[in-house]
Amino acid sequence: MNVRMKSFVSSNDWKFGRRKLPMIGKNLRALASTAVLVCAATWAYGIGVSSNLMVNGSFEDGLKGWRYQYNQHGGESWYADNDKMVSIVDRMDGKVSVLAIKPTYSKTWLEGGVKVDSAPIPIDSTGGAKYRLTVTAKSTGPNCRILLEGYKWRPGIKPHDNPDWTELRREYKFAQVYFTGSGKGGAVKVETKSKGTLTGKPQAGPGGEDAAGSGDFGGVKKMWSTGSTTFPDEHMTELAKGMYEQCKFVCLHVVGIGMIIGVDEYKKRDDCYLYVDDIKLERIK
Repeated sequence: MNVRMKSFVSSNDWKFGRRKLPMIGKNLRALASTAVLVCAATWAYGIGVSSNLMVNGSFEDGLKGWRYQYNQHGGESWYADNDKMVSIVDRMDGKVSVLAIKPTYSKTWLEGGVKVDSAPIPIDSTGGAKYRLTVTAKSTGPNCRILLEGYKWRPGIKPHDNPDWTELRREYKFAQVYFTGSGKGGAVKVETKSKGTLTGKPQAGPGGEDAAGSGDFGGVKKMWSTGSTTFPDEHMTELAKGMYEQCKFVCLHVVGIGMIIGVDEYKKRDDCYLYVDDIKLERIK
């Protein structure tokens, strides 16, 4: 009887080798075969095991696998000093190795915030697979936008196992991770001494689509909390479904932007950080 043994090829592919078992009773062989098939299915689909597809989601290897320098291309000039506001905290609140994002007032409110992006993660967008993203975060000042983005190969690029950012084109934006428990982010509402309460969207600066005025926020709290989202959405339009099915990779986009405290307080303090840890992306179907 032949038994399939797994060996890792890439984050989405499995290769099976073969080895022979000793001759045993017919019934026992049948039972062993059934058990092997169940285990193989479990390994292949990530059911019943903890399989994190996110590279270095616990930041125990520092910022390895994460993009935080954005001065390579002219269109990213607003993020030329982004890397100066991203670091790893060795220990805090019983956690080890925590991502720390420290946007200035100008960055978090008038420009595009401070961001990091994960390495591209291969996904199965056409075979009925379903995924769950889980993120733990807290803040002492900035709000956040944390979401997955779908990418496909740029025209003329031959697919391979180690894509570079310059070889990919963004095709799809997924729902944000919210920490409010309601599936909606916090309102854009701040307190100032000179102008009282400001509610609504501030004037968006030239920071592009991540500017504070271009949408809502994740509602991160002052204490550690966990948010999650699943994809793909079962109620996608046909247009959205077609775009999603073109995606070959997803990347996690984490931005410290907006505020959970007042403007005047934010300006005075030097300890306004967004902290992120324990990021997991799991295939659940």
